[in-house]
This record gives sequence, C-alpha cells and structure tokens, in this order.
Amino acid sequence: MNANYTPSDSNIFPPSVPVRIDLHVHTEASSCSWFPAHVMVEQALQMKLPVIVTTNHHDCVGDTDEIKKLIKNTNTKYFPGLELTCQWGDFLIFGEDIEEFMPRTDRFPVRRLPREDVAVIWAHPFRFMRAYEVERIKKDVAPYIDAVEGINGILLRDNPRLNLPARKMATELNKPATAGSDSHSFHSFFSTYTEFLTPIQTYRDLVNAIKQGKIRIPD
Repeated sequence: MNANYTPSDSNIFPPSVPVRIDLHVHTEASSCSWFPAHVMVEQALQMKLPVIVTTNHHDCVGDTDEIKKLIKNTNTKYFPGLELTCQWGDFLIFGEDIEEFMPRTDRFPVRRLPREDVAVIWAHPFRFMRAYEVERIKKDVAPYIDAVEGINGILLRDNPRLNLPARKMATELNKPATAGSDSHSFHSFFSTYTEFLTPIQTYRDLVNAIKQGKIRIPD
C-alpha cells in the first residue's frame, strides 16, 4: 500500500494504478462498426477491465443504457464519450454533459470549447490529412485540445508510421499523448490503451487526468 494513503472508515484499499483504458472504441451505435455493445462488455469483464469507454460518431447515448445495465453489479465503470468530425479532423470528446456536441457540424465548436469539465483529444491527426495540412492548422487547433492521440490502433495495424508524427506533434504542442484501439469489432478491442497514473473512480477523474497530463502511452 502507498505509504501516503490513509484508509477511510470503510477500510477500502486504493484502486491500483496505472489504470489501463482503451480510449477509442466504436460499438454498433456507430454505423461503421460491427461491434455489439454486449460483446464489448463481455470482453471487458473477461479481461477484468476497471473502466470502459465508447466514442461513437456524434453519439454518446446510443447504447449507453444497455452498457450500464450490463455492467451493473460489476467492478467495471463506464464513461460514454463521442467522436466529433469537423473541418479540422476528428476529435474524441469526454465529459459528463456532452450531448450538445452530438449534432453533426462542419465546424469545430470553438464557441463552446475549451471547457473545464470536458476533455478533448485530437484523434489520428495524420490518418486522413497530409502532413502539410496538419501543419497549417495545428496552432489553431492547439488551444482547444487537451491531448493528441499518439497511438491509433487502426494505424498501428495498417500504417504505423503515421502514429509517429502524431506523437512528435504532441510534444511540440506540449500536450500528452493518448492511445486507443479505434476498434470497430471484437478483434481489435484493447489492442492498445492509455495508462492513467491516478485512480479513476468517476468520470471527472478521467477528464481531469487527461487535462492534467497524468497519463502515458505504451512504449
């Protein structure tokens, strides 16, 4: 036990860290995915994952009730995020109140972000844009993001070299790097993950850890 930890009256031990979380997951609430929510939960419970998230395209409610019901009475927590697509690319949005970001739009919501209670990750910036296009917009994007996806699971499988400039850009922008499988099926779920260096008990814990850079990615 951590010597600095003081147990509560209930004698609950502190949750182990780091906490490994796959931060980029699509279930069938995304039209491009063939990953049923119940299969994702079944995998997560078999793996004894402490936290699962979903990042469906412009959707943080599609199968939320189903997943919450499936993990009831388990030790796994669930935090629904979403993936927003706009003129600057794709962004993972996390927060307890993010339904306002669900409507599809061509423009990044600059008037609604940044927000203290919302964490924003620039997803796979080099997957669909050329290097010169990312270079042109990165200074505009930087004030609105808290992290850059440095390891994307699809790129890890198909074109891993495109993860390298993302990690380099994270360093240049002084942002932490995250990792997520970008899974659309059970085959790739948890193929990579982000390590959270502080306990994740609540959704706010997850948001704060991203915003404060208390995370790391696998070597």
